[in-house]
Amino acid sequence: MNGEGSGRGPADPLAQLRHDLRTQVNQILGYSELLEEEAQDAGSAASVPTLQRIQSAARRQLELIEGLRALPQPPASPAPPPAQTQPQLRIEPVDSAAPASGELLVVDDNEMNRDMLSRRLRHKGYRVEVAEDGEQALRMLASRSFDLVILDVMMPGISGLEVLVRLRADRSASDLPVIMATARDTSEDVVEALRMGANDYVTKPLDFPVVLARVQAQLALKRQADRIRELARDLDLRNRFIQHTFGRFVSDEVVRGLLETPEGL
Repeated sequence: MNGEGSGRGPADPLAQLRHDLRTQVNQILGYSELLEEEAQDAGSAASVPTLQRIQSAARRQLELIEGLRALPQPPASPAPPPAQTQPQLRIEPVDSAAPASGELLVVDDNEMNRDMLSRRLRHKGYRVEVAEDGEQALRMLASRSFDLVILDVMMPGISGLEVLVRLRADRSASDLPVIMATARDTSEDVVEALRMGANDYVTKPLDFPVVLARVQAQLALKRQADRIRELARDLDLRNRFIQHTFGRFVSDEVVRGLLETPEGL
């Protein structure tokens, strides 16, 4: 995610520095976690301790980067209230034993972010496509069906929030879940995205277990909503069948009784 394009980048140079450092360190962390998963799947246990040491070092670096918040700020106009950040908890997936299914679209202008997230999601069994900007994402969404979108807020050209507005003009939150990815320093984007119809959000640098848990939760809700719509269609077809078949031969009262208790047929 670059601080360009939408004009909603971090408000001060120190915030931009934290963002840039977090992005680089998180890519190291993400790729090392992916390599560990692949090594364990391949039975190459010898490399796992080294990869885990890399992960520990990366997490320590992230803690140090967060410590930059404590540095004195240069005099400036009154600052906004501190951003409320998403707790960085190690969340386990909703049901790690359940088979992953669904077609996802990952939208991010940072190539390494796209590659890392899409590879890890594919490793979990999802079908994943990627888009490098908002325009490409809208074209892909117009031409094919996806079950869920992970959408970066800040991108050059069409921002993630603009993409969300266009999506919600045609697709409801239950029909196409959207998870927004935002920097920790821009909590106002979270509020705005949720008001515009985002289903959920994750903060960068992405904690993959958190992303996976939220993807699973949103897909489970979508499956439930799809099932409800399917049952509603079946009910409507059944009612039409009863009205068409029996309405010509019996009274309206009898038809109403059949609609209320169709098991009597």
